[in-house]
Amino acid sequence: LRYSDVQRATELAMQAADLARIKDATGKIYSHGLATSLGLLGFLCDRRGGYKQAFEYFQQALAIYEAERDYPAVIETLKQIGGTCLQLGDYPEALAYYLRMERIANSVGDLSLQAIAANSLGFLYMRLSDWRKALEYLEACMSLARDSGDANMQAAALGYCCNCHTNLGEYDL
Repeated sequence: LRYSDVQRATELAMQAADLARIKDATGKIYSHGLATSLGLLGFLCDRRGGYKQAFEYFQQALAIYEAERDYPAVIETLKQIGGTCLQLGDYPEALAYYLRMERIANSVGDLSLQAIAANSLGFLYMRLSDWRKALEYLEACMSLARDSGDANMQAAALGYCCNCHTNLGEYDL
């Protein structure tokens, strides 16, 4: 639904968020479900061009994921926030979120999370037409993706590297 019927998906995500806020017998809410719903609402707002509202939803989800120390979800949410900043044209803010991703991924030591961070930074530098800096991150992403067994990420980074080399006029590699 999030791709075919955005309005219905938004309604369902709001209902899910409301349900997640209901306290159980111990007085706790379903925080992970709430964060997931908020992240989905952010995604849906982003798809409709509601970047500021998306940013707010992502920030709320991020706070929950950080409290739970759910690092894969933290990294994914930071990636979403950075992407929203890119849509708003706020490249310094996107860079700050992507560098935060990188710090967290490195501190956790998870190669696949490090690859996601490196890919995001490479993509940002591509958007800034800083092809050499983009290549640094994208080549690191390819290595991390290879070492973590993520062929899809490795292929995506390779494609971006080809784009960078083309923009640098480096056709004979």
